[in-house]
Amino acid sequence: MAGAGKGPADAFPMQAAVYEIACHGVVMKKLNVLDLYDFRGQLSEEEVMVQDTVARFVDEAVLPIIGECFEHARFPAELVPQIAEQGLLGSSIEGYDCAGLNGVCYGLICQELERGDRGIRSFV
Repeated sequence: MAGAGKGPADAFPMQAAVYEIACHGVVMKKLNVLDLYDFRGQLSEEEVMVQDTVARFVDEAVLPIIGECFEHARFPAELVPQIAEQGLLGSSIEGYDCAGLNGVCYGLICQELERGDRGIRSFV
């Protein structure tokens, strides 16, 4: 899986499968087969940073333990402090020491957490 024992550049899978589309030897476009509509190219710097940070958290903290949690039908409560430290709880709320991120950031957070486990995504 992406990120397992690799550097931060390898942690985000959306950058992993880029192919050049050429016509008569002239490169016309680079095509990322995991992002055919170039969704990531439409994100702001903040949104990309949020997605990359949560993707790294999922790769490093969620994926290694979630199989065992599933087998024992338990919620990984040990991840709650890390989730809170990263500001993922109430991330779209302004005030109350919450991050006040926009709706796109919240959606990206949910998308990445869902990649790890839907229970964790629902918790946030």
